[in-house]
Amino acid sequence: MPRAFGPTTRAAGLCTVNANVGLIDDGLYNYVDSSTYRYVVVTTCCAGVSIAVRRLNVEYVAGCGYDKLEIFDGSSDTAPALITGDTRCTSFAYTTTPVTYTSTGGSFYVMVTSDVSNTGNGWTATWNCKPIDCTLPT
Repeated sequence: MPRAFGPTTRAAGLCTVNANVGLIDDGLYNYVDSSTYRYVVVTTCCAGVSIAVRRLNVEYVAGCGYDKLEIFDGSSDTAPALITGDTRCTSFAYTTTPVTYTSTGGSFYVMVTSDVSNTGNGWTATWNCKPIDCTLPT
């Protein structure tokens, strides 16, 4: 099963992760047909979050009509998309240079969907916080 590392809560098919650094993956090549995986990552004291997609291998067709990974710049899938076009479903293996996206605030939303048949080898993404000074004036 897909997993997220960090303090998490799960409700109504949404995994909420509260951590300034972490990892989301497919559970070691274990995502299934006809599924939607949703994660919202909430950080503290962040001026943005750097999200690195380190591995993406999903069933591909031009236009991403089969399986896809989407990342949004906010806490829901109504926020602006950070990944657009076929980048959402283009496969690549582990690389020394991951594909990186940056949110403008302290949260981002990940949604992975699969169609009714065939899956790829899945995904791995990590994130880290771009800190701001959160100290209170004395």
